Amino acid sequence: MPLPQAVSALVTDRLGAVDAALPGFVTALWVTGSAASGDWRPDRSDVDFVAATSRVPDLADLEALAALHAGGGETHYDGLYVPAADLPAPPSAEETAAHVVNGEFASGPCGYCTPVTWLELRQDGVAVRGPAPATMVAAPDPAALRTWLLGNLRGYWSGEAAHAERVAAGLPADAPVGGEPVVWMTLGAPRLHATLTTGRILSKTATGSYVAERFPAYGELAGRCVAWRAGADVPFTMADGLAAAGLIRATVSAAGAAG
Repeated sequence: MPLPQAVSALVTDRLGAVDAALPGFVTALWVTGSAASGDWRPDRSDVDFVAATSRVPDLADLEALAALHAGGGETHYDGLYVPAADLPAPPSAEETAAHVVNGEFASGPCGYCTPVTWLELRQDGVAVRGPAPATMVAAPDPAALRTWLLGNLRGYWSGEAAHAERVAAGLPADAPVGGEPVVWMTLGAPRLHATLTTGRILSKTATGSYVAERFPAYGELAGRCVAWRAGADVPFTMADGLAAAGLIRATVSAAGAAG
């Protein structure tokens, strides 16, 4: 799938900067996420990548990458750097890797270094440098994938629901809230549920339809979240935030019953 022009320009610029600072370091690079699945939205979406490297990054490499990713930009360029030799062994948990999240570089435990990333790479990854990802990236073990998905739902996403409920306590239901956190919750946990039930990664837009089908009480909210991602001026309130938390709870419960 061709990448959007803005995505291609950003990736070319960032990859060129890494090549100039660390020649020969990045041997392959793939774009993942919404840009690879055809669901990228200007001003709403990040650009996600996975870069295969020729070696395990040493301290000098990490310092150079940190400097290159400092300052970021309006569109986050997020992803991870993984030694090419490690690609045939999918991680079973959030393992340590050089990575960028929300424009911030780090080298500790990485939320991208999971079985889901390996699945997404094989399913949708677009090669900017190197071969198609399926030729280098091994399929995750189904049991390890399922364990990670259930753990993330019961841990991270349950925590997100609890946080939203705490924030909402004592506040008016009609208090306005930003769209980003509501959309994140509404379309986030159900994407994991969809992977549990279908074995595939759904785009955020497709997840809106999945919510309407599997959790119809939240279909209207999911539809508004999809419209917001498409650029519509959709208002959200504290009641929507609580509903999104309720959807997370319903998703976790349904996943537990299925698991």
